[in-house]
Amino acid sequence: MNLGILPSKRNNKKMKTISNIIYLLLLIISLICSTICVLYTSVYAKERGEKNNQEHQNSIQICCAWGEQLADGELTYKISGGNSGIREAIRTAVRQWDLDIAGLTLSEVKDGSSSADIYFSFKKDGSSLVDTKTKHGLLTAGLTTFTINWRGLIEETHVTIAKGVSGRGFTSDQIELVAKHEMGHALGLGHSNFKTSIMSPTISNRQTGVISDCEINAVLSANAWKLVNNNSKPHSAGSKIEC
Repeated sequence: MNLGILPSKRNNKKMKTISNIIYLLLLIISLICSTICVLYTSVYAKERGEKNNQEHQNSIQICCAWGEQLADGELTYKISGGNSGIREAIRTAVRQWDLDIAGLTLSEVKDGSSSADIYFSFKKDGSSLVDTKTKHGLLTAGLTTFTINWRGLIEETHVTIAKGVSGRGFTSDQIELVAKHEMGHALGLGHSNFKTSIMSPTISNRQTGVISDCEINAVLSANAWKLVNNNSKPHSAGSKIEC
């Protein structure tokens, strides 16, 4: 005859307590992972006669993809602060991305009480930005941070742009160039490995400000689930695209 051993009430209570503790730990981990922040910076450099490295294949890193916010093919943005000229420079930069990316609509939110997907704000000088760089003549011009959920998808983006560096104000054209670069980050791009790209980590007069096919294809690749495949299920993309 086989004798079964019945669990005691004490053992049942102990197992239930352990299960509750494990559940709470998993819940805490999921909450932490839902607010991961990724940071990108751009720097404005003085011309130093640097040579473009042609030994490697030109490429652009892909950071991440937008999540459910892009399900309808639209991302909204809001501009806070700055004078009319600076705000218009931001709009011009965003408008260029809007025109170049098929299937994507970028709409400005002007109602102060409404939320947006991408937020633009300004600092008087690049030295006040979080990730300031001053060595080798590099001066921080812009900073982009993402809020990324536990699936690695973008939920919200904040772009901060300096109005100038070292007491010298940027021109509207310079601010527009920085804004195009930071907007590339906001759409899921990392940095490029070649200096003529607007996604080069070092922004200088060497760039024309034109959004090239490489940058366009990188955004499409980053958000392919919607912009290419028109899928209803967001998912992350590859790590880079070669130009």
